[in-house]
Amino acid sequence: MSFSRPPEGKPAVDRYALGQRSKLGGKPDWQQYDGTPSCNKCRKRMPFVAQIDSIEHNDATNPHAVSSLSQQQHYMFADVGMLYVFFCFDCLMTHALLQF
Repeated sequence: MSFSRPPEGKPAVDRYALGQRSKLGGKPDWQQYDGTPSCNKCRKRMPFVAQIDSIEHNDATNPHAVSSLSQQQHYMFADVGMLYVFFCFDCLMTHALLQF
């Protein structure tokens, strides 16, 4: 997997390309609702750092696909879920959450 800056005016990821939606920075592509957490220490909303997709979704267009029947899917978060990572730069606190 590689990360690169998207062309100006283009989204970083295709929200429908299951297994290929990981990214660093920008704004989260929420699966359900805006779940931006607040820092447990200073109570400020935490900046978004990254989203990590369930990369092994079994889809013909996914280069990381692993058959769901193989029991070898190591990076399937719930039902094709997404992990979201946040970091408070003032307090050095982290928070991650899952949506699916």
